[in-house]
Amino acid sequence: MRHPVRGMSLRGSRFSSSLLRWFQSERRSFPWRRSRTPYHILVAELFLRKTQAKQVAPIYAVFVRRFPSVRRLDKARVRQIRSAVWSLGLATRAQQLKLLARQLMERFAGRVPSSEHELLSLAGVGTYTASAVLCFAFGQRRAVLDANVIRVFSRYFGLRSQKSRPRTDKRLWQIADGLVPNQKPREYNWAILDFAAKVCRARHPLCSECPLRKTCWWFRRVKRSGGIKPAKRP
Repeated sequence: MRHPVRGMSLRGSRFSSSLLRWFQSERRSFPWRRSRTPYHILVAELFLRKTQAKQVAPIYAVFVRRFPSVRRLDKARVRQIRSAVWSLGLATRAQQLKLLARQLMERFAGRVPSSEHELLSLAGVGTYTASAVLCFAFGQRRAVLDANVIRVFSRYFGLRSQKSRPRTDKRLWQIADGLVPNQKPREYNWAILDFAAKVCRARHPLCSECPLRKTCWWFRRVKRSGGIKPAKRP
């Protein structure tokens, strides 16, 4: 990686605590955040892949009412699952969801496992999904690292991965895990996801309103060049 982070421990602590303070008043509300049921959270994470949360929310609510448990999903026909998710563009994943339910029934008695190794053995579950389930469902101190979180790290810390797919960068995952506080790991991960969506946006970031701007590597660098202009809210 270029731009190594100096004083990571202190800056990381400030970063995490500032995000949590911001989150207290700026948090978004989604139905899966009110659940601690591992199956519901796993379903939500699979739906959220490459799909905006506001699009997922109504479909998720209907889906978990229709298939409230692994057993019910396992008993459903593929066409029934497909009809429940087609509007998200996930119709092709109906077979995968069916396979996932079968695996959970046969290998884990219908329960979502609480270990990374076992989660990664399930159909459609990758590192991000496994980490999200471990944190949001089981309260484990795990980071979530997607393109949006990587963007925040890139700007705030000046981090750059040398991997063509940064989300597979083990060093970046180590840094992300190290930033998760011992207390409130769920809230921290929600905070960074919400912050990436509302403030540190891919286009037109709201730098002038950013609570982290005084210690942000990217803000200081661009500010010196005179390149930051106030962004309009959508």
